[in-house]
Amino acid sequence: MAAPENPSTSRLFSALKARLKQFNVLFIVLFAAVFTEWALYTIPDYGLTWDAWEYYYGDKNLNFYATFDREHLDFKKATVSIYEREDHPDLHWVSNAFKDNDVITAPHLIWPLGPTLSSLGKYIFYGLLRIYEPIDAHHVAPVLAALLLLIFLYRFMLLNFGRWQAVISVVVLACHPRFWAHLHNNVKDTICAALFAFVIFSFHKGLTQNRWRVVLGSAALWGLALATKANALFLPFILGPWFLAVLLERHRKNEPPPDRKVLASLAAYPFLGFVVMFLCWPLLWLKFPAKLGLYFESLFTRGYSGAGGFSLIPVKNALATMPLSTMALLCCGLAAIILTAHARKFNNLHLLLLLWLTVPVLRVCLPGARDFDVIRHWLEFVPALAAIAGLGGGELLAMLGARLRQAAKGPVLISGLSLAVVLLAFLPVLVWSVRNHPNQIAYYNPLVGRLPGARRRGYPDATDYWGSVYRQGLEWLNDNVADEEPALVVGVAEHIVYYVHQTRLDRRITLKLVQDVKPETIRASTRPIYLMYITRQELYPDIVKFYQTRRPVHTIKVDGAAILEIKQLTPGIKQTPKNPGT
Repeated sequence: MAAPENPSTSRLFSALKARLKQFNVLFIVLFAAVFTEWALYTIPDYGLTWDAWEYYYGDKNLNFYATFDREHLDFKKATVSIYEREDHPDLHWVSNAFKDNDVITAPHLIWPLGPTLSSLGKYIFYGLLRIYEPIDAHHVAPVLAALLLLIFLYRFMLLNFGRWQAVISVVVLACHPRFWAHLHNNVKDTICAALFAFVIFSFHKGLTQNRWRVVLGSAALWGLALATKANALFLPFILGPWFLAVLLERHRKNEPPPDRKVLASLAAYPFLGFVVMFLCWPLLWLKFPAKLGLYFESLFTRGYSGAGGFSLIPVKNALATMPLSTMALLCCGLAAIILTAHARKFNNLHLLLLLWLTVPVLRVCLPGARDFDVIRHWLEFVPALAAIAGLGGGELLAMLGARLRQAAKGPVLISGLSLAVVLLAFLPVLVWSVRNHPNQIAYYNPLVGRLPGARRRGYPDATDYWGSVYRQGLEWLNDNVADEEPALVVGVAEHIVYYVHQTRLDRRITLKLVQDVKPETIRASTRPIYLMYITRQELYPDIVKFYQTRRPVHTIKVDGAAILEIKQLTPGIKQTPKNPGT
């Protein structure tokens, strides 16, 4: 006969359980608050990116939804009134890129939801509240998407695995340097990564809890993800095998299959998803279905125009840009999954996480797949990475807790020490991020020798490939050489600076197009000419190649490797920068 339960012990465990529940809520509230505060506070430190011309697309799309005036779908017409404000860049010149609505550069071939949400953020945080300047206000949307991703990842891990797995998962995600960089100005990939995760979370909940409405909600989220980026087309390769595994497990355990309403919602899933995508894409409504056909045709043109043969470069990039603490926890998580499979205790949720981790990466390893910009185009694997690392961390902390309990330490001490271990493990990467802020987009871990080592090893796009650092370059020029009334030439991706030169470049500095600056004009110049460029060498024009050996007057470096250089092309003219060097 079992021994009678001690009432005092029962009350103690009830009080402890209540305290731990309070911790679950308190932790994510405080963590989310700190994360949001720092992310929003640091938005003005990050510059415009290579694809920022899509902000014009978002403004046009948002104005259409506000008025349903089809004039806003004509990208050659100046219909965005907010551009008339003195402190807003006039982006109407971007319409020159859309010369024909039926060519590859046409706006209907651009995913609409990310730019539209970024424009909504701009109209709120700049147009109404005047908290940010226009371009920075565009960057609020990915920050909020990343915040929601953290909250729902924590909830998913808490409900399915446990407290410490949830805590470690969100710490891993928030501390990933490249994810932190992208959530500040990447309105496509960050939002896509968040929606990608929301589809998986809701699909899992709907299937495991037999809730057909949740399954339909997952279908709607899939439609939003499809309107954000074509990466969502690969979600069936994650959810499909996992669903079959669930069915096989239920059959093996003699459990009933999903009820009829759930099966009906699954049948409606693809149709609802594509309807939601279509509703988010007003440009596809015009000349339907011809433009829809052009869009899908462009997917193969853009997505599978790479070299033949299977490539491991994406796998190398995923590992090289992963903090060592995350890599160690990932290995522990994968080992734990393998051991449970060996012991015939494999959880089908483990399969879901493994598919989520590998499918986004492996799809760009396939023969013919086009990949560039390191991990940007498949950023949706990072939340899965964080989840599996959370599993590994949970296993390590369970082992640590067992040792502490053997030493007769209290549960409060065990919890405190466990949390301290998690935070200390990520202290080095946090120190690196603070030291190299806001250039975390160029992060490489010590195993490859940081950024200099990645260049020596031939890693592609090992620099600030997206041009965000130009903002820092403009600030240096404004502070140091504006009184010389110089001319400025931007060597790589000059359109980034043209977007914001009206509001971010001192009016005494004249912006020149690369094509208009010739050797003879440089020699005949009566005022200084400066050349600024990001160190993306495969895209260097002739002028950058010609002056490549000239010593820069200003350099921005990450781990000792230059990601931006500014050079004076007129050495005969006096140059007296106030703050030369790096």
